[in-house]
Amino acid sequence: MDQFDNVNRVSDKVNRVREWARSVSSTRELTLYVQRIPAERTKSQLMAWINSFGFAGTYDYLYLPRCFRTQKSKGYAFINCLQEA
Repeated sequence: MDQFDNVNRVSDKVNRVREWARSVSSTRELTLYVQRIPAERTKSQLMAWINSFGFAGTYDYLYLPRCFRTQKSKGYAFINCLQEA
């Protein structure tokens, strides 16, 4: 077995993962990664802030990770937005 066999195997795995991702994804969904969120901000405060700009009902999932020890947010969030057809 030479080094190119490993490269080919990894390449095959990458291609299979890409095909799987295409099969389960939707062109009607968009996931945003938002940074620089203040650590004191809670999920409900972030949702209220987003909704205040008229985006209520345009997303179906919001994840704001928190530190288990301090219970403060980690400063970033993922928001799954739904696009109109």
